[in-house]
Amino acid sequence: MKEQLKGQAAKLEELEKQSSELKLNEAYLQEHAAHFEKLDKQTEGFKEQLQATAAAVTGLKTQTSLTNTRVETLWKDKNSGQVAFTASLGSFKNVVLNIGEAYNPDQGIFKAPVRGAYHFDLYLGTAVRGYLKKNNKEVLQVDPKKPGFSASGVTLALEMGDQVQVILSVNPYTVTKSKFTGHLLFVIAQQVSVRLKTHFSLKMENSLVFLLLLLCSFSFALEERDRKKESQPCLSDIHAALRAMTATLTEHKMKIAQLQNRNKAVSRVGRVAFSASLVVSGSQTLGPFRAHTTLAYKHVITNIGNAYNPSTGIFTAPVKGAYRFEIYIGAFGQAKGLSAVLVKNGHHVVALYEHQTNGFSTAANGATLLLKANDAVYVQLWSGNVIYDNGNHHSTFSGHLLFPM
Repeated sequence: MKEQLKGQAAKLEELEKQSSELKLNEAYLQEHAAHFEKLDKQTEGFKEQLQATAAAVTGLKTQTSLTNTRVETLWKDKNSGQVAFTASLGSFKNVVLNIGEAYNPDQGIFKAPVRGAYHFDLYLGTAVRGYLKKNNKEVLQVDPKKPGFSASGVTLALEMGDQVQVILSVNPYTVTKSKFTGHLLFVIAQQVSVRLKTHFSLKMENSLVFLLLLLCSFSFALEERDRKKESQPCLSDIHAALRAMTATLTEHKMKIAQLQNRNKAVSRVGRVAFSASLVVSGSQTLGPFRAHTTLAYKHVITNIGNAYNPSTGIFTAPVKGAYRFEIYIGAFGQAKGLSAVLVKNGHHVVALYEHQTNGFSTAANGATLLLKANDAVYVQLWSGNVIYDNGNHHSTFSGHLLFPM
């Protein structure tokens, strides 16, 4: 009997010990359940932060790529703008200047090396007809119809590879004291997207890949923890990743700000150029008028920046800067003279004059002007004079922004 009691007492003591251990385990489990619940909230917060960071990095990557593409394109444009040539038409091989090697003296053809606005002038020192052509299509004609000097010029928007040449009505080797000249005014950025792999964009991609890998690893760790309840994700690694991504985001934002400022500085140079002739089709002689009359050059050849109004004939400066203007006029000889004037805000700047009783006469002049924004520049036909134009575009008005100030 005593032995049975001792055995029962030992079992009771064992049960009490097990009960105490169970209570301890229950307290331990409750404590860890609270800890896991807290950890769940923390990990969900970290996951949301990582997802938000991933979205921010993706957005910044896109924004940076677009900004960087545009800036690098503009920067490339700035450094590729050295194109100019002058050649004698008496011999196509007599090249005075050929910066950029875009003019081929053997063929007498200028080939645009980049997409941009180009200005060309044609000077003929003999009674010979000359045709300025773009891709074999006539742009203008110089037709003095008498021994002497004649000239014309035009600003053209060219695509890369476009060709400009002068065709003469006689053997070019018989022409003397004549020249064909041209130069690039500015490059026009391509409208298509250009993907540039810079060190900065590669760094963005690497950061995004790292973040995605971290998210995958983190999700896998959460699943493993839910199954085993034995370990927790390395929070220090997550904090470190977040700090690294925050620093990367800050760096990227600063870089974007720098690129945008640089972009504005380059873009501020401006893209302004125009060229127009008097009539769109047919032929017309204007004048004589009793008063000075503003000429509306209605056939627009080029109007980059839309600063020239063909309805009024007035160029309005979009920004303060230095501008170059050129005027070429022509008319058949008669009792009336051929005279016009370049006008800035109602004040005469330079005049053109030619008078002969027969044949076709021409005159040319130009000036570089300092203009404020909204200053107006136009051409007036002097009272008592005439001017002629037809589909060959003898009479033109051209101008372009040299640089802003």
